[in-house]
Amino acid sequence: MNGDEALAWNERALAVANDSTDPLARRWRTSLYNNIAWTHHESGDYARALDNFQKALTESRALDDAEVTHIAKWSVGRALRSLRRHAEALAIQRELASEATPADGYVFEEIAENLLALGRGTESTPYFAEAFALLSNDPELAASEPERIERLRALAGTSPEAPRE
Repeated sequence: MNGDEALAWNERALAVANDSTDPLARRWRTSLYNNIAWTHHESGDYARALDNFQKALTESRALDDAEVTHIAKWSVGRALRSLRRHAEALAIQRELASEATPADGYVFEEIAENLLALGRGTESTPYFAEAFALLSNDPELAASEPERIERLRALAGTSPEAPRE
C-alpha cells in the first residue's frame, strides 16, 4: 500500500472513530493520528505531520498511558526537528530524557541531532554515544538501518572495534 492509500484508509478510520460513541473505538484516535502524521512526515509535509502528532499527543494524554504519551511527545519533537525548530525539539527531548526509565536511545539520538543542528557538536557527542550504545543493541534496527547505527557510532567518536554495552 502506498502512502496515499494508507493516508486515505487512516483518515476513513479516524472519521469512524471520531463519530463513534464507543470508548473503545475512540481510543484508536491516538494511533490513527500517529499513522496519518508519519505518512505526512515521510512525504516531507512536516507541518501537517506536526499538526497530527500534536493531535495524537492530546489523545494519548486522555488515555492516561505513560508509554503512549512518551511516544507521542517524542514524535512531536521529531517533527519539530524536521521543521528545523531545533530549540523547541531539544526542550521536548530533554524533558523526555528526564522522565524516561529505562533510558530511551531514540530520545538521546534526538537530543544529539538537535544539539548538532544548533552548532553544539561537542555537547552532542555524549548523547550520540548513549544513543549508539542503546540503539546498536536493537537487532531489528541494526539490521534494517545499519547506516544509521554507523552514523551514531561515528558521531559518538566510538571506534568500530569498541565493545558494546
